[in-house]
Amino acid sequence: MADTRPNNEEPAKPDPTEKAVRELRDSLTRPNVPLRPHPRPLPTKPRRVSGGVRLKRKEGEEPQSAAERRLLQLLERSASPQSIAEGFEYARSGQTRTLVVEPGLVRASVQGRRPRAYDVQLRVDVFTPEQWDAIADQFNEQPQIAAEVLGGRLPVNVEEAFAPLGLSLLPASPDAVTLSSTCPDTPGGFAEIDGKRSGWSRHVCCVVMLLAERIAADPAVAFHLRGLPDGALADRMGHRRLLRAGGANPRPIYQPRVEGASDAALPDERATIERFWESPVDLETLDLSLEPPPVPTPMLRRLGPSPFEDARFPLVGLLATCYEVARERLLKEESGEPDAPAPAEEPPAEETVSRPKTAEERAAAIKAKMLGKAKGRS
Repeated sequence: MADTRPNNEEPAKPDPTEKAVRELRDSLTRPNVPLRPHPRPLPTKPRRVSGGVRLKRKEGEEPQSAAERRLLQLLERSASPQSIAEGFEYARSGQTRTLVVEPGLVRASVQGRRPRAYDVQLRVDVFTPEQWDAIADQFNEQPQIAAEVLGGRLPVNVEEAFAPLGLSLLPASPDAVTLSSTCPDTPGGFAEIDGKRSGWSRHVCCVVMLLAERIAADPAVAFHLRGLPDGALADRMGHRRLLRAGGANPRPIYQPRVEGASDAALPDERATIERFWESPVDLETLDLSLEPPPVPTPMLRRLGPSPFEDARFPLVGLLATCYEVARERLLKEESGEPDAPAPAEEPPAEETVSRPKTAEERAAAIKAKMLGKAKGRS
């Protein structure tokens, strides 16, 4: 059939509505074909979160903490400017539902454009007990840095205590962090452009920014991330000082780790409340010496004087006597020696005035003194 349209008339464009109706009609005639041939497009902006973790730093405001500046420098080396800008917007608008810091792991749930939030994880190395002992030695040699850290602040030169050991408190390179993410658009936590990796994704940037602000507010988070509990640094520093000042074979007061017992105390996947008192190792085989410490009553010396100012008798002295009596009896039972005869309840006056020689006599003197005061009051 010949075309009767004029030469200057353009051909009619196909109607998109007719095309959609034709595709729908074909899909109804074919089995196992969804009624919607094309998926619904994702929104251009992420879904809003109510009560999410928000970044307090405003846009254009420079970070004040050394930890924030260091982690932001790590972001500049690991992510593209676009991912950093989008991650900052995610962090400022509160798209992170949860943020948990554990030893060696940072877990976060970041809400994106899909209905379900993405699980983002950042893993770093945890320092061994031997490495923490060496770090405590470095802090003892640099008291200015130690004073800042123990005071709840991270100084700019805090890495000087870690650098001689080949370590760093905060990750210094992208290779020091292992990423994982459940976002299909950024597999493994890396953004892609034209099928090639272009650095960390916006979700990872969001988590790193929030982590930097949390470490700036509480430096103990950085030590907890590396495997050291809160407050354990001061104990390790004191322990290392005692070791150095105790001679060739010192006996440490603070025992941070016992071979076998400390490993057995680690969390177990099979741990339940019914197995709380069970031990995976034989306690009889632990090498624990029952010898008197070189410094008597070390815990009382560390605690200091009694806070009760109006007490009728010295509480610290009474506790020290009780500890020594219990220690002497325990050592006698261990060695198999017979117990000494119990002293009289009310020793003579001249014996109470003079200083007793043994812990048993001191305990009897204190008891007699307290009994005399009780009789006088009655």
